[in-house]
Amino acid sequence: LQFLYFIEKGERRGKIREIMTTQHQPPTEVIKQLIERSLELFLYEDAKFYAEMLHTVKGDLGSLLELGNVTMKIGDMGGCVRLLRHYYPFQEHFQVRAKNDQGLVKLQYLYGVCLVHTHRYQEAETVFKSIRDPTSYQHQAGIAHWLGHIKRFTCRETHALESFAKCIHMNPFSWSAIEGLVECSGKVNTMGVLEPVLSPEKCDEYTELYFSNVKIEAKEGQHDEGTAEAPSTPTNATITPKKLKKTPTTAPSKINSGRKAVGKPISTPQKQPAAIGGGVVEQTRTLLFLLHKHASLLVACSSYNFNETLTLINDFPAPFRHTGYIQGLLAKAFYDEGLYTESCNAFETLRRMEPHRLDPKLMYYSSCLWQLQRDKQLAHLSQELIQMDKLSVVTQVVLGNTHSVVGEHDGAIQFLQRACNIDKYHVYASALKGMEHLVLEELDDAVQAFRAAIRLDPRQYTAWHGLGSVAAKQEKWKEAAEHFKRACTINPNPPLLLAYANVLMEESTPSCTELALNNINRVLVHQPNHSLARLRKGEALLRINRLPEAKEIALSLLETSPKEAKVNLLLGRVYRRLGDKIKALQYFNFALGLDPKDTPGVRYEVDKYHDELDSGEE
Repeated sequence: LQFLYFIEKGERRGKIREIMTTQHQPPTEVIKQLIERSLELFLYEDAKFYAEMLHTVKGDLGSLLELGNVTMKIGDMGGCVRLLRHYYPFQEHFQVRAKNDQGLVKLQYLYGVCLVHTHRYQEAETVFKSIRDPTSYQHQAGIAHWLGHIKRFTCRETHALESFAKCIHMNPFSWSAIEGLVECSGKVNTMGVLEPVLSPEKCDEYTELYFSNVKIEAKEGQHDEGTAEAPSTPTNATITPKKLKKTPTTAPSKINSGRKAVGKPISTPQKQPAAIGGGVVEQTRTLLFLLHKHASLLVACSSYNFNETLTLINDFPAPFRHTGYIQGLLAKAFYDEGLYTESCNAFETLRRMEPHRLDPKLMYYSSCLWQLQRDKQLAHLSQELIQMDKLSVVTQVVLGNTHSVVGEHDGAIQFLQRACNIDKYHVYASALKGMEHLVLEELDDAVQAFRAAIRLDPRQYTAWHGLGSVAAKQEKWKEAAEHFKRACTINPNPPLLLAYANVLMEESTPSCTELALNNINRVLVHQPNHSLARLRKGEALLRINRLPEAKEIALSLLETSPKEAKVNLLLGRVYRRLGDKIKALQYFNFALGLDPKDTPGVRYEVDKYHDELDSGEE
């Protein structure tokens, strides 16, 4: 009663602690049990109340750590930062002599994590680097992991790579570190870092280091000496080790010669180690196999290696192939290749499989719908996401595309800016915002948005494409060509290659036209029936006076698209160069008749040709 009295009166904690230690037994163990039970039942307010009570009674390093953990689990990152900052530096406040004290290390680690989540990266880096000799191997890996994210968000990709690689070597099961390594890698041999770590030869070492306390009960009627097999499960639920041995684990060689293989084959050793238990060892080997498959797929996707991505997905074990994560990577691969219809189909499959999943890749789904001008489908998607989480960055980006597809570009900019305000490190939202400014001819704002996206991610090809488009609008063709070349170096997909070819053809030099023709041929290698690429190839051949080839392409296009004005215009220009005035005039008139809105170029070409005929008669 005295304890509660002093709490209500707001007396200082020292007086309460004095009463609890002199007159009564401190209820620390009871309070800890109440905190644990409250967390199990997700009663976070109760847990915080008792954690504050525990800290009032004890007031030591451990009670502050408990209160900080509870505050963080509630989701109050800012409150946790304010709480821990009040006691920082902890070593001086609590007079801890040993710098590697386990409680001190945990408290510093918690403080650093909260600072990262509240985007205080410089302060977080200082806290993590101040942790001296962490005794826990897991804490060392965790520190390297968070330092990698800090350096990545502060545009230090090389140092971030080193931190992520260090984390993976200490904890090969850190999937977020693997993702960070892949996203920062660029052209670095990522699989060269991951191959030794995820090798099945490390199976015994990892089992002993990470899973020594795991015990697997043998199935009924099964008696092995010293080993226990994993319980059998249906094949549609999990993959058993026996199934994995039969699954082909090498990436097939049916890949274009220009594509680089992602990973090396993984072989499953036949000899079963008996260090800890056959069941645990086998499951560790299975987990390493699956991690390697996922990492190889992520590398292929991140390097925009379309053929390799499809091959790896087809080689995935059946249960994992039909997950939302893999389906999202497949849809993103189609999007990056410029196959928007196929990407939409894959995203629709993802939505049917896991309708509850608010996947960040749904932003690319909205961009596919924008490219295909499916405004009703895009509006339906935005309404579904609003019901799921209207404050999500994904929802704001989808709403931006929804307004853009119907021509409301100012509204689109507002939603995309809101997405950037929610997450100021969101690259794709910044790139899309630049595209909207570009449509509105606000070139300075567009350049600023594109530069912000590139500063966060130098491999953001959409932003490089945007900078090239800005330069093209200003008729700075050499600068535009450099930007498009950079975008095509990152991701040589058909839309980017064609945009690069268009800019090169504007320079009207034979060398640039030849380079444009090479880019167009790269598109036709992957998509031989690409109509726009074939039309651009005919125009390029016409410019370098390869008239028979240009005529052949124009006639083939005329068979598939007889009512396309640009095809008839191209054929008329070819016949004019060949000296056939009658056919040239015929196809020019066809083009003019098929284009009642008088697209720029058609009327000009016809009038120019009539002037040439008149001057010839004179």
